[in-house]
Amino acid sequence: CSDGIPVTIRFDVEDLIEPTLVLSPAGGLCTGNDITVQAERGDVNMNYVFEIDDVIVQDSTADFITIPRNTRLAGDYIVSVYGESATCSTTVVITTLIITDPPTLTVTYTTNVVANAVCAGDAFTFTVSDTQSSNTTYTLTYPGQSASEEVFSTTGIATFTLTLTDTKQLTITSEPASGCGATVTPTVYVPKISDSGAISYTGTTSLCVGDGFSEDISNTTSATLVDSSTASVTYKWFYSNGGGQVPIMGAVSYTLEKADLQAAIPTVDRSITIYRYAYATRGGKQCSDGIPVTIRFDVEDLI
Repeated sequence: CSDGIPVTIRFDVEDLIEPTLVLSPAGGLCTGNDITVQAERGDVNMNYVFEIDDVIVQDSTADFITIPRNTRLAGDYIVSVYGESATCSTTVVITTLIITDPPTLTVTYTTNVVANAVCAGDAFTFTVSDTQSSNTTYTLTYPGQSASEEVFSTTGIATFTLTLTDTKQLTITSEPASGCGATVTPTVYVPKISDSGAISYTGTTSLCVGDGFSEDISNTTSATLVDSSTASVTYKWFYSNGGGQVPIMGAVSYTLEKADLQAAIPTVDRSITIYRYAYATRGGKQCSDGIPVTIRFDVEDLI
């Protein structure tokens, strides 16, 4: 016979809801983007344990992790998460995260640029080619720019034209409608002369018709550059005896050798001016300030 009154033990079973993994930005899982792994629709008030390739990267109440840009190489990664309470845990949810390299931007100069150098005030054009051809906005910025410049392209090619007065590092970024963007930062050099220097002639500058030159035209002070780390100085010599300036062939030093001078002008028959122009030169690009140093020879023509 029983009194009908049992003694009992109850076992409560906690049924935790397993989360769903969502990767973002959608279509932009690139090395150059911040990537978010979100655990959605899981139970509240539980910890989330995130692992990447079996290594725990976070164990907290936060239901997401952020992979900062440029901290993971391109490749495939196994990302997993499970939730846990004080006594129970969910099943492990796994997904594959595929991180890709961003597209490549290539800058090609089409006018007035040699060895990434352009003369101050000269307009130049360049194109940006993208390995990703899509609806993309390309943005150009550089220090001192009044406003950024944007070009929209559906072909993966954008063209820009600008004028610089000094050396600038350009920044061109691509922002596609979908997929990964990229950035390229070419430097455009603007070599400039800061001082043209000075020249001298030790002989007389007062000549008679039929006279020739007896001395070199010497360098008193060499020309100087605004930035000698990005360019070098080269020279060209010219003469004028009343018409336009005529180049003196072979004269490219800071001193005009007597032999070069006599070859160009064996004798004088009228007053003549000798000009030396200094050029800021980088990789074959020569830029002059247009201000020569000069010596004038006055020729007396007796009747």
